[in-house]
Amino acid sequence: EFQITPDLGEDVVGRNHIYPHLKIFPENVREICEYGFSQIMNNVIAHSGGKECKIRLLINEQSISMRIRDDGRKGIFSRIASHYGLDDPRCAALELSKGKVSTDLKNHTGEGIFFAMRLFDRATIRSNGLLLKHKLSSDEWILEDSNERFSRGTTVSLRISKRAIQTLQRVMKYFSTNGNGLLLFDRTEVPVRLASIDSESLMSRSQAKRLLRGLEKFDEVALDFKAISSIGQPFADELFRVFPGEN
Repeated sequence: EFQITPDLGEDVVGRNHIYPHLKIFPENVREICEYGFSQIMNNVIAHSGGKECKIRLLINEQSISMRIRDDGRKGIFSRIASHYGLDDPRCAALELSKGKVSTDLKNHTGEGIFFAMRLFDRATIRSNGLLLKHKLSSDEWILEDSNERFSRGTTVSLRISKRAIQTLQRVMKYFSTNGNGLLLFDRTEVPVRLASIDSESLMSRSQAKRLLRGLEKFDEVALDFKAISSIGQPFADELFRVFPGEN
């Protein structure tokens, strides 16, 4: 347990309490764990507005799991929804999946959670009565109601197999269109299913605009229609004709 203060450094916490336990694991696994922990812990310090943070590290025969929970007054989904003027905290889950989303873009790139969710075999964010999950093996995104015991703050859980083959460099390169060795976060992949609130059908232009918000920041955008059986003509027109024509 740690008191959240401006003087608290995620590197110090990691170096003293997390990283020594990872020394025996392959370099790619260590690097992913250190990246994920430092990014989430930095978010807690910079954005949570909480007083206390609890960290749990569990290592068993198969995997490494980390859980970071803060007691912030606003959970991450409500905080992002409020900052961007979104009408529902569930819309914030879609924004997080896009990348380049932060309540302080002057000092933060908004890519920490984006990459953390895609580096670990399983990643979850629990806040504001919602649970956002990503499973790497199937690239499946799910947003559902959470039966959380804690009414405040945000809990991020990350799990990776000890035998994981993914690397930090490879994942970051996948989201960069630059082929000369300079990694730029200029490509994103958006799970369209997160644009659907309460399992609503995707029919309207306003829904498409919700999906497209902020995507002009990227040079290349891939839309993942997994679990979407059909879309309406206005939704499709806004997505594939109007938006490209304006950008």
